[in-house]
Amino acid sequence: MQNRDEALAVVAVAMNRSLGVDLSNEQIAIAYALCDQLSGRRRWRASSSIPPLNARLAVRRDRSLAAALPAFWAAMSGNVYVLVADDASAREDVELYRAIDDHLGGKIGVELDERGPEDLVDPRADQAGILIGADRIPPQSHQSLIVCLSPAATKRACRIRGGAGLPDL
Repeated sequence: MQNRDEALAVVAVAMNRSLGVDLSNEQIAIAYALCDQLSGRRRWRASSSIPPLNARLAVRRDRSLAAALPAFWAAMSGNVYVLVADDASAREDVELYRAIDDHLGGKIGVELDERGPEDLVDPRADQAGILIGADRIPPQSHQSLIVCLSPAATKRACRIRGGAGLPDL
């Protein structure tokens, strides 16, 4: 993986230029904790530092921005699946992530997971660096999983190797 600090800085600048958003210290600290979870470093410490910081983020969009940093960092070395609470949240996040990706030159690729319950494979899943879906089992081809669900569901999902969680409050 690319140097984490450089990658997060590049994505933060892309967010600022494409969305006009300056990230708060809490969002940056959450991003670093999620990166630690994804890489398997200091997982317990990272997971315990997220809830108090997460409580300071007023709206879901703030949490989506915090989760975008590690999603793009992890997508530089493999596919990432971002699991959110519902389809409306997934669509909002896809728009947000695409704006960032466009500013980065469209190198990563962001897609909405629209598989139905009977579909096991989405042909776009392997092509997208970041796939965002609601209430679906992530494709096996994705190396990293970022979960933004209820606190209990997030805690369960984060036990998966390569998983990181940011509870939706």
